[in-house]
Amino acid sequence: MVKMEIDNQDLLEMFRLMLLTRRFEEKTQELLPSGKLQDFCHTCIGQEHITVGACYNLKETDLIMPSLRGRGAYIARGVPIKTLLAVMYGKQLGSTMPKESVHHLGLPEYGILVGTGIIGSDIAKATGAALAAKLRGTTQVVLDFFGDGASNRGDFHESLNLAAIWNLPVVYICENNHTAMSTSITESTAVEDIADRAGGYGIPGVVISRNDIIAVHTAVQDAVYRARDGEGPTLIECKTYRWSVHAGLPSLESRSKEDIEFWKRKLGYPIMDLKKELMMRGILTKQEVSEIEAKIRHDLEEAVEFAKKSPFPVVEEALKHVYA
Repeated sequence: MVKMEIDNQDLLEMFRLMLLTRRFEEKTQELLPSGKLQDFCHTCIGQEHITVGACYNLKETDLIMPSLRGRGAYIARGVPIKTLLAVMYGKQLGSTMPKESVHHLGLPEYGILVGTGIIGSDIAKATGAALAAKLRGTTQVVLDFFGDGASNRGDFHESLNLAAIWNLPVVYICENNHTAMSTSITESTAVEDIADRAGGYGIPGVVISRNDIIAVHTAVQDAVYRARDGEGPTLIECKTYRWSVHAGLPSLESRSKEDIEFWKRKLGYPIMDLKKELMMRGILTKQEVSEIEAKIRHDLEEAVEFAKKSPFPVVEEALKHVYA
């Protein structure tokens, strides 16, 4: 298969999607103290480049299994922000919402698999989806996102082993933000690069060492085309750092501001760095940035009003779609 090269319009759209993701999550952080949200804020602030870069230019038929910090994946797949926010408000949208939180929201029409709250379990579910795609004889590829903590679970090792043996079309993407809730990776993981674990299963392992959306997109596209051509799975490790507190709860925070600033400087600023690059190359202007920001503010205002006005579920909905 011939890979699609990204052009200036692709770069502009990836910038817009990252910025939309950032502003959406900043809005949810702003709304959280109001008590109106029926959900936590596991934000991907500072690591939007991973989900947006990975999901950009996928085929509509491809499938993704987002992680807790997967808003960028939903947005890159075209899910309206008003839908995401309404779910966070606990409103009734579709047949299963709000039984699913926004962190585990499954939307088949967008190729998004439903997740769970059990760390690592979604790796097995994504692997099962890849097996189903292969058995059906489709050209689908599954992208599976998870954190560094999940890579120490049995689900991770069993899934990679099975996917390698059966040559399944799945790309495993580890968002290594160095902290599993409040546990530093130095206290949980002996290897320096989680991607090295791929060698134990005879599959490629790739490390992306900076917050670089182009590097993420390129690596994932290579892995996707490899999987689509029947060559099996790839493990990609994106080294990053969580900028915000876990789930919007400062009580779970054990990192210092100095540590966070150190990692920002070390790994880079995904949105700001891409903006600087695009402006330096004459692809983006200050006026265009202002216009994009204005459109996002308008869309967020509409999303808040939509979420507020959407109906809560009626009592009769409680047991629907719970039992087969």
